[in-house]
Amino acid sequence: MKLRRVFALSALMAAIMAPQAAFAEPGEQPTETLVVGGTTYTAENGLEIVETSKVVSGGGGTIGETFSERAPGTITPMAIWGTSYAYSVEAGSQVFYKGYAKASGNVYEGKRIAKVCMWYTQGSRTSKQVCAAAKYSGGSWQASPEAQTSFRDTLVSNAPKTVFHYQTYRVPIKG
Repeated sequence: MKLRRVFALSALMAAIMAPQAAFAEPGEQPTETLVVGGTTYTAENGLEIVETSKVVSGGGGTIGETFSERAPGTITPMAIWGTSYAYSVEAGSQVFYKGYAKASGNVYEGKRIAKVCMWYTQGSRTSKQVCAAAKYSGGSWQASPEAQTSFRDTLVSNAPKTVFHYQTYRVPIKG
């Protein structure tokens, strides 16, 4: 199962890079900003946050997404910056998962992937949200180090499903 929500975000939030997600009441838009290379992005100047949630199942293999595209006949920025991604893999057993994320500042769907965050949930349990943020300085982008998180599942058959969540923070193309 894959759920996709696109947030057009507006007001300032005190914890810009905090590991906690900003959640809104039903019908409200969460508020968020992102500072990249000295520019503060909000919904008004092009910040777009795309959240995806996928159910994790034991023995189900790798889930997630690679954010990469290349127009025919062009030199890909992957050669310099790499590709942004968020994915989850089963680690050693059907009750332990590891998540990996990277933001590379590469162009995807007409915007740059400036930040990638991820976390797991299972019923009322939530893992720590971790983020990877690319940097922009002096006219060039630098990929983030890979962020990692983990989550211990359960073998109880009637337990709530484990869900891998990830968000991409997308900003207008600059440099």
